[in-house]
Amino acid sequence: MPKNIKEQPGRQWPLGGCCRRLKMGIYAPCKTQQEHEMTSNNQNTVKVQLYGQKEILYVPWNENLTAETVCKKAAAKFTIQCLSSTLFSICYKDSRMWLSPKECPENGSEVVFRFRFHVVTDAHSLNSYEEQVLNYLYEQFHDDFIHGRIEDLSIEDRLGLIVISILQYNKCNEHVNLTSDTHFRSFVPKQWFRGLNMIDKHRLKLKVRGNLRRFTEDSGDGSTCYRLMFLASLIDNKPMLIVEQYKAMRGDTACTVRISANKGIEIEQNKASVTWRLMDLTDINIYRHRGGDQLDWTVQLNRRNGFPEFLQLKTKQEAEGLVSLLDGYYRLLIDYYHFLCKELAPPSLDLITKNRCHGPIP
Repeated sequence: MPKNIKEQPGRQWPLGGCCRRLKMGIYAPCKTQQEHEMTSNNQNTVKVQLYGQKEILYVPWNENLTAETVCKKAAAKFTIQCLSSTLFSICYKDSRMWLSPKECPENGSEVVFRFRFHVVTDAHSLNSYEEQVLNYLYEQFHDDFIHGRIEDLSIEDRLGLIVISILQYNKCNEHVNLTSDTHFRSFVPKQWFRGLNMIDKHRLKLKVRGNLRRFTEDSGDGSTCYRLMFLASLIDNKPMLIVEQYKAMRGDTACTVRISANKGIEIEQNKASVTWRLMDLTDINIYRHRGGDQLDWTVQLNRRNGFPEFLQLKTKQEAEGLVSLLDGYYRLLIDYYHFLCKELAPPSLDLITKNRCHGPIP
């Protein structure tokens, strides 16, 4: 009998013919039901990235779809209450441009569901958020930490955050195998870890293992406690994480606009800064303005003292992102039923106003 059964004379093996036909493109592999669903979903949907989940949320697209609706659907995926969904917003994955609640996402676009409005500014009072909100905020900041979006952290700060995230993981899952680079790498900033040589990686593991031993195995602290420790440590070291800033023009001079819940509106120009409160705002206008050779968008901030502030931004998305940020903080901290910009008023607020409701509709 021949050693190679395919060399037997007079026998034709269909497998080889099929392989040749596959290479020639005559036969195409059959798609699974899941692949068919994914293909059909990509045609008229908005893909929403959720932190802490590998699955992508597909929201059916239509002309009446709004960013506010997408936020509510994403919040429902994490059982976040409807009222708490106002703390979140969506931005485009590539450009990181925020969408106003009234804006319709582009068909087939990819957006990211992010916690945006940090109404609790004290890092040690974060437990005032509901548990689902706190869990998502941890997943968001942990993802930012791993993918290098949080810069200028010292080695000690990185080491502490790595240890806390491993402790949090061990409370909910099997203990981390520090001898495996694949498992250990999921808790370390990727780009920073790639820059370490073998000796430095081994030293890092030894330091992490030594710090983990300081925490007793029978500790009563739960995973929520470690999430709070992670968030508090990160915000204490990097307070700008809860501050959103924009580059704009104030007159003929460039300036930086920073918005936060505790400081309100801070405009830094020529190394001098001006700060005023959110409650000083009465309304906001946004319009197109031609400045020089390019078209800019002007945001007019009208204040109670009668002196408006004019800020020029390059694109409409930037201008609407700034206005939606100010409007969101104003409604969350000062007056929920008052919108600062009529053109960008959230659809839910329009519904409340038209129906003369005295509270948010869940």
